[in-house]
Amino acid sequence: VIRMIERYSESSRMKEQEQISLQHFDTIMKNAEPLFDMGKALPRFGDDLVTFFEILGEFLDHLKNSVAEMENALLSNNVKRLEFISHSVKGGAGNFEAKTIVPYAAKLEELAENESLLGSYNLIAKIRSQIPLLEKFYEENKDLV
Repeated sequence: VIRMIERYSESSRMKEQEQISLQHFDTIMKNAEPLFDMGKALPRFGDDLVTFFEILGEFLDHLKNSVAEMENALLSNNVKRLEFISHSVKGGAGNFEAKTIVPYAAKLEELAENESLLGSYNLIAKIRSQIPLLEKFYEENKDLV
């Protein structure tokens, strides 16, 4: 009888944890919608939100540094450096299906490939403007996983 009670209570606890996890999953997916295509991104992280958030934290650091580097490349008219960094940002953001970063980074890379800096400042500013939104998503949701 005691073993049955232990199994039942263990099973109940597991179901309760699964329910909480499902609620958190739904919350995260809803919060992610304006920023990421999670249906495409999650498989790249083994469908594991913990891994997604761990690497997202690292990507945010990379993104902040990269934006500063892009600004420096623009100020020094270093088109090749701007092309390299924007390609890196596009690839990193692409792994997350970051809808608010990829198009700007791709356009920036295209401009730099064509050795043009015209419009680069505005594209870098648009990427920079997304960082607080991504950080907010990260900070508000990372502890839910």
